Amino acid sequence: MLAVLAFAVGAKAGGPDKVIPRPVEFTLREGCFTPKKASDTKVSLMRGSWKELSGLKDFQKEAYYHITIDKRGISVKAASPKAAFYARQTLSQMAADGTPYSYCEIIDYPRFEHRGLMIDESRNFKGKDWLLKQLDLMASLKMSVLHLHLTDDAGWRLEVDSYPALNRLASWRKGKTWKDWRNGGNEYALEGSRDAEGGYLTKDEVKEIVAYASERFIDVIPEIEMPGHSRELCAAYPQTSCYDSTFSHHVLSSDLCPASDSTYIILEAVLDEVMDLFPTKYIHVGGDEAGMRSWKNCPKCQALMHEKGFTDVYELQNYLEEKIASYVKSKGRVMVAWDEVVRDEGLDKDAVVMSWRGTTNGIQAIGQGHKVIMCPTSYCYLDYYQDVSFKEPEAIGGYVPLSKVYSFEPMEGVPDGSEDLLSGVQGNLWCEFVPTPEHAEYMLYPRALAIAEVGWTPASAKDYASFFQRALCLTDRMKEDGYKTFDLRSEAGDRPESKLPVKHLALGKSVKFDSQWSSAYPAALEKTLTDGLLGTWTYHDKRWLGFLRPIDVTVDLGEKTVLGYISATFMGQLGNGVGVPEKVEYWVSDDGTYFTLAATVTREVPNADPRQVSFVNYGAPVDLSARFVRLKAEQNSDKSAPWLFIDEIIIK
Repeated sequence: MLAVLAFAVGAKAGGPDKVIPRPVEFTLREGCFTPKKASDTKVSLMRGSWKELSGLKDFQKEAYYHITIDKRGISVKAASPKAAFYARQTLSQMAADGTPYSYCEIIDYPRFEHRGLMIDESRNFKGKDWLLKQLDLMASLKMSVLHLHLTDDAGWRLEVDSYPALNRLASWRKGKTWKDWRNGGNEYALEGSRDAEGGYLTKDEVKEIVAYASERFIDVIPEIEMPGHSRELCAAYPQTSCYDSTFSHHVLSSDLCPASDSTYIILEAVLDEVMDLFPTKYIHVGGDEAGMRSWKNCPKCQALMHEKGFTDVYELQNYLEEKIASYVKSKGRVMVAWDEVVRDEGLDKDAVVMSWRGTTNGIQAIGQGHKVIMCPTSYCYLDYYQDVSFKEPEAIGGYVPLSKVYSFEPMEGVPDGSEDLLSGVQGNLWCEFVPTPEHAEYMLYPRALAIAEVGWTPASAKDYASFFQRALCLTDRMKEDGYKTFDLRSEAGDRPESKLPVKHLALGKSVKFDSQWSSAYPAALEKTLTDGLLGTWTYHDKRWLGFLRPIDVTVDLGEKTVLGYISATFMGQLGNGVGVPEKVEYWVSDDGTYFTLAATVTREVPNADPRQVSFVNYGAPVDLSARFVRLKAEQNSDKSAPWLFIDEIIIK
């Protein structure tokens, strides 16, 4: 019998309306049924049972199941063993612990093939047993992919025979947590030494994880990061780093040298071992956030650029990625990489792109013919705060509550006719600020439940009110079974000011920008400052307009108007380089040419935890009449926080 993870749902009769992810189609009927013996549940593998519906993709056909529950018992028609397994997960959630089943009929299959979670093992290592525990829960949610981020600056987390220093040195560091290591100078330690902290998955442990996942129809995709985020590899094998001829030594940086033969010799040997351990079709090779600084002064890199006619160091990354993609393909596998690779038109069309910097790069990759997995930061980064930051454990920043995750529509913007290139969705848990396994679960759940439903359930069948109640029930049971979850019942929710539009004299009025906002944070463009919408807890919400220069903007009220109050609010988060002005000036004019100073508002720059988000209001009473109101704000003196974020200019 297939293993089933049982979860009660706290109801007198269990129906499909209690299940996460919500089934595609279901009909509830009067009555309920309590199984008394194993034969009361009949599971039939009926290949082709999906023919009851037309237009199904191959992965949907394989996962298709049909459940009927009536007075005669429970009947399951499944297109494959995988489909039978999924049906059992649904039945388990409907009525665990002897709860009667509601009479019903269910037709179900996934919306997307890739329904995944990425777990960062490098920054803070959690190990085999914890991963097996997460696979149990993922199976109950019908998730299909566990993506393991196994290597990064903070530690190499996979046993490798061909290059033992990757485990003897690169897997161990001075500093128990990532923060300790970073604050202590990013030092590594020899395995077995007194100050060594860290670890790695042995090959036997990996085999156990892969087998355990396979029994639950979950694919495990390994990620070996390159060329950036590779400081630990450079430390273990300096010949993979760039050479500085001025000082006659290799440069210890986070970037591998794309012009060094040793880089490819070592990477190919490592990938051979990885592919022996992980039978998955897909091998993730990172590709994000390469600094490339050492490449500009490396004689080998410069010689390679000259030889190939490259005009930009970015082309060196393309060169490396194309060589690795070709090598992975030669082994019968497919390369997966982060969306920085989208800039390379020469990348093999079989390569899969994970779109994390929004969805635009993913849509561009689809246009180039690549399969894409959507995991944008603003919806799918589970290391961001899930509630107001001052009541939550420290996180990397941002704000992605359960409702935001659930609202994600992966197909938005995908061109008609290209839908098949969107493989699915994934939630990503990076662990720089997640030091323990318990904290990792707290960040994952319940938001991973929303990822599961976004990936499985048709957009037309999604309903957040229903999902929220189902998530409450399921997280209660998860806590009983030993999972640490965020408490939905105590959720404070979004910034109160952001929940309702604000009415004021400048609402909908035109704004002249004498300083331009940053293209990285355009919010609602020129409408942002007078659209009546105040910002949420995060500047990723398209309500905060971001500037990397002094702000100089003018609101045109259309006619001379009596003014009594002018204000603007700025967000601060020093840890992410976001400061607030030391002063804001308000100027007024009748003709838009000659301005007089109406008010100056000064504020002390908040001296808070660098990860703490602050909101500083610069409001001033005035008693005058004018048509034009001008706001000027300069960055504060802290050069490490050059960003300014403003949401609205309010005039009353």
